[in-house]
Amino acid sequence: MKKISSLTYLLFAALVFTGCSKKDDEPKPTGTLNGTYQFVSMYLKAKTEQSFVEAGVTNRTVSDIEYTTTENTGMMIIEGNTMTSTGLGYKINATMTVESFTGTTPDFDEPFQVPFNFTVPKYNSTGTFKYVGTDSVLAEKGLIQFPSTGQEMPVVPNASKFAIVNGELIFTSVINQSSSEVIQGVRMQKIQTGLAIGRFRKM
Repeated sequence: MKKISSLTYLLFAALVFTGCSKKDDEPKPTGTLNGTYQFVSMYLKAKTEQSFVEAGVTNRTVSDIEYTTTENTGMMIIEGNTMTSTGLGYKINATMTVESFTGTTPDFDEPFQVPFNFTVPKYNSTGTFKYVGTDSVLAEKGLIQFPSTGQEMPVVPNASKFAIVNGELIFTSVINQSSSEVIQGVRMQKIQTGLAIGRFRKM
């Protein structure tokens, strides 16, 4: 059984919300989302694929994770085109499934499991957004923070669909992002896909 390159362990970098924006001249919602909401939970199902070429051979690592946050705290206040999070925090207790390949050959006989336990301490943030069509918002900083391997997470605009169901405001975001960066002199390609669902209850 071969050793995995140290680059293999650079897994699960920051996940961000992404989505397709719509034309600004489309109909706007008949009402607004103004109000104070209690944070209920965040569900995430995601796949991260990272690859790099070494000595002409492509090395690839694929990780899958799925969880629903626990011990959720905090509020989100929506006023006009501003979202303010106050005391938002949560815990994650999950297991990440990881596979690695050298070329097309698996490095191990079967995928291995990696515990992913993380506590996001309470934080405050403020960002602007705009309504897109009648069922989506485009947020400046995103709706919630995702944990990573300890690296700072980039802030990019993102789009999420929203719905109000049984008194809960539900944001659904499709994750579909690719990036490239040089780490220790080696160019790492990263593709992230998945689904994130945030739930907030109006107070």
